[in-house]
Amino acid sequence: MVLKRSVSRCACVIAATLFLCGPILIVVHPTVFKIALSMTPNSIVYKLWKDVPFDIAVDMFFFNWTNPQDIYNTSVKPKFREVGPYRFWQKEDKQNITWNDNGTITFLQRRFWYYDETVRKNGLLDSITTVNTIPLTAAYLSRSWNYLYRKAVSFTVSGLTSHIYATHTVGDLLFDGYKEPLIRIARSTPLFASFGFPDWGRFGWFYQRNGSSDFDGVFNMGTGTNSLFGNIYNWNYANTTDYFEGECGKVEGSLGEFFSRNLGRDTITMFAVETRRLVLLKYAGNETVNGIFGYKYIGEDHMLDNGTIHPENKCFCNGECVPSGVANLSLTKFGIPLFGSLPHFYRADPYYVNSVEGLQPDGTKHEFSFTIEPSTGIPLEVNARVQANLLLQPIRYLSLYEQVPRIFMPILWVQQSFKLSGTTAFLLKLVLAIPTICISIGSLMVATSFALTFYIISKKCWNKKQCKKANDSLSLEQLAPLKERQLNNEVT
Repeated sequence: MVLKRSVSRCACVIAATLFLCGPILIVVHPTVFKIALSMTPNSIVYKLWKDVPFDIAVDMFFFNWTNPQDIYNTSVKPKFREVGPYRFWQKEDKQNITWNDNGTITFLQRRFWYYDETVRKNGLLDSITTVNTIPLTAAYLSRSWNYLYRKAVSFTVSGLTSHIYATHTVGDLLFDGYKEPLIRIARSTPLFASFGFPDWGRFGWFYQRNGSSDFDGVFNMGTGTNSLFGNIYNWNYANTTDYFEGECGKVEGSLGEFFSRNLGRDTITMFAVETRRLVLLKYAGNETVNGIFGYKYIGEDHMLDNGTIHPENKCFCNGECVPSGVANLSLTKFGIPLFGSLPHFYRADPYYVNSVEGLQPDGTKHEFSFTIEPSTGIPLEVNARVQANLLLQPIRYLSLYEQVPRIFMPILWVQQSFKLSGTTAFLLKLVLAIPTICISIGSLMVATSFALTFYIISKKCWNKKQCKKANDSLSLEQLAPLKERQLNNEVT
């Protein structure tokens, strides 16, 4: 009897607990979801962000200039042949991390690139003919100087090279660098000093960057606590850059690792550290990546317009407003006449691709896109593609360049690709299932509490009926002897 009472009391306690906890779990599931995505020193999100657990494929393609000897013949267009891919695997981590009282985190970004010989064996030894970058830069920077200064630059450049093109290996053009004495000559010349040439005797597009934690600068990002998760608030301790004027110089948006949560079907903003400028991507539709639903955003006309289509973009011109689709990046790269575009001048004004031969824009190969899970802001698939071009133009009093045509010469393009998979995709699916799990478990708990309550009440009612039957039986048994005695008495 005591055991039955204990079981009954225990069932009552369980039913009451389930009834109270079930609705709470249903109501607080947004908080559980937020905690699972929180950026704290011990959170899973932080650990995945600090030491990225997967490598990112980076493919590089060069444009080999096949007719450089015809550059002074205005009736012949420069001809190019795309060579590649040269695949590298990018490994990334964060350094010098500081947690700030205002809910932001300050850090450095370090990246390593490892060449993949399985894609193109001995590819780094391939020879590429391209524009001779540093002499062109000297000519470009001196284009508005007076006659004497320009003739001095012309004499110096002509004394070091007799061609506006050069042939180097892929390895030298990328990370190893090739000897370039003109850099140190420029550093010792007061007129060039303001452009901040590095103290290097070599030049390569990624020279001194492999394993560097300083090149990308110092970032300040929101953690989601009193700040916008994933948003960059400062770069190199400032919320604007010196490379572009007005609104174009603002530092904001994502670095591409995390985006704001609960994204809409409109636009997203990125701060592209490679180009030191804002990039606007536009919603283009829905996609599913490895079973996870996402919004796809692409780089459209607004991304690289210079005010031709969108007047508010005119501040990106940097004094060299060119047709839409090509961005002036010269101030971001020591004054090199560098102009960025999408590969093969995709989405750019036809002027560019019509100036050369060998380029074939194709949206399936050259589009810039991010597919992002909207509720978490986590990228599911990335195809970040950008092309480097050098502006070749006639410059008076510089003998090598006086007779050249004005052409944006394609140099190379880079594709950074990534698709969420494996353990990381599983963890994201688990996080996304938190609301469903909480609601399901909460509902099950409430249903179980009702079932237990019904069982307890039914059990009590059944016990009462049994007791009544027992009492009735007991009463009949007790009355039987009395009736028998009464009958015996009546007989006697």
